[in-house]
Order: sequence, then structure tokens, then C-alpha cells
Amino acid sequence: MESTSLNFFGINIEQEGDTQDCAAFQTAEIPPELESEMMRMQTENESLLKKAELPLPLTIIKFISWFGWIVVLLGTLKSDVSFMEGYRNAPALHWGGVICFFLWLGIFLYGRKRMKQIDKSTDLAEHIQDSEKLYSDLRQALAVPEDAREMDVLGEHYVLKDGKPRHKDAGLTQYLNFNMAAFVRDGNFCLADTVQRWEIPLSSIRSMTLVKKRVSFPEWHKDEPFNSKKYKPYKITSNSYGHFFSYYYRIEIHDIRGDFFLLVPHFDGEVFTELTHIRPEENQ
Repeated sequence: MESTSLNFFGINIEQEGDTQDCAAFQTAEIPPELESEMMRMQTENESLLKKAELPLPLTIIKFISWFGWIVVLLGTLKSDVSFMEGYRNAPALHWGGVICFFLWLGIFLYGRKRMKQIDKSTDLAEHIQDSEKLYSDLRQALAVPEDAREMDVLGEHYVLKDGKPRHKDAGLTQYLNFNMAAFVRDGNFCLADTVQRWEIPLSSIRSMTLVKKRVSFPEWHKDEPFNSKKYKPYKITSNSYGHFFSYYYRIEIHDIRGDFFLLVPHFDGEVFTELTHIRPEENQ
């Protein structure tokens, strides 16, 4: 990172708190009563998930029985003798494998039944209805229009060294990706999450450049899979940890409040262009 401009959604991890650098552009936030409702809904969600979980003793037995069944099965497949001869030599071992399998299967089916009971419960239906209403109230409080587009942005951790920002990975990925509602209003490019809204004057956006360097981020927020036909042209990849890799656009912002850049994954660049009519420049 050669310039002294900052990631719009960057956080200096050496400072106290988690204030993002875009705070100066914030123009709205949800009222305290909606924030309290969000906390209540989160607690309720955790309670429902806990009801669907198996008790700890059953979870342990399920793992042990699965492991025992797999050990016996692999031992049988890799042995040099026939199944019947192996059974005659060690009948208790084979019966132990069968018992482990049916024990694992029984606990598995019981867990499925618990999950289906939660799915059909009145509590879950009311929770979903309340969640949908809360989501609507949050968007209304932040004045997010119905036709707002969904767009990811890349947040970043950094430290200052010799007065310049130096990138730091965010855990096991290089960046964090946040799903935003994006729209244009009164000459401003607006972004909103569930609790606040930011506005960037279109006149302060100077350029948009595709950086052909893959960076990693942890979440996939789209309805269609990353490897679906829709996203195939963007050559998104994933690793064994479930992290994703993509090119990205760097959007330069020069404003009276400071110099910033917004990072948008390659697959959402068209959303930004359609809203702002700013097209990408060639990366030299």
C-alpha cells in the first residue's frame, strides 16, 4: 500500500475500539430501541438453535459409535481374508461394528427429528416473522429504498508505520467482506448495513480500477453458489477452509474529509458501475 489513503472500511487495530475510517461519512444510524430489538432477536435465535442441538452425552456417543463403525469397516475392507472368514475369526468385532452403526444411525435420526420439530414449531414461525419485520424496520430507519442493490465491500485491518497504513490479515483471510445495500441519492453514493448508512459524494469518486490480484475473504452472501453459471466468468475459487478468492476493484475517493479507497469484489463491480455510471479504467 504505497499511498496514505485509507480503506473506507478499514480499522486501525492499534487504536482502542473498532471505529472504522468511514465514520466521517456516516449520515444515519438506527435508534436505540431497534438496537435493543436486534439483541433480543439474536438471543432468541441462539435459544432456538440450542433447542435443535443434541444433548452433549448423545453427541459424544454419536461420534464414538461413528468412529467405531468406520474402524471396523475399513479393517474389513483392507483385510486379506473374506468377510465370512473374518467373521469366524473375530465375530465380536464384527457385531461391535454393526452395533456402532445402528447406534450412530439411531442418534442421527433422532437429531433429524428434533430439527424437524423445531422447523414446524410455532416459536420458529413467529421468530421468522419477527425477523422479517425487524429487517424491514431497520431498512426504513436507515431510509434504504426498496430498489437498493446488494453489494459486497472489503474491510481491512491495518497498522500505521512511518505514517503510512500497512495491511494486516483479518484472521485466516486477508480481508473481511461486508454485505451492503447500495443506492444513489441526492448526488451521493450510499451504502448501508443493518445499523448505519454512509454517503460518499459522487463528485469525490475519482476512479475505478480492476486489480488482477486474488484476495481472500470469509463469507459468501449471494443466493447462488460462487461456482454457479452466473459467477463462473469471475473465476472465484475457494479453499478447504471455505474461504473465497477473487479479483477486486479499487475505487479512489478524494474528499474534503480525506483520501480513501473502496474495495469491491470483482463480481459486484457491475453493480457499482450501474449505480454511479463510473466505469473501470485499465490497470497499467
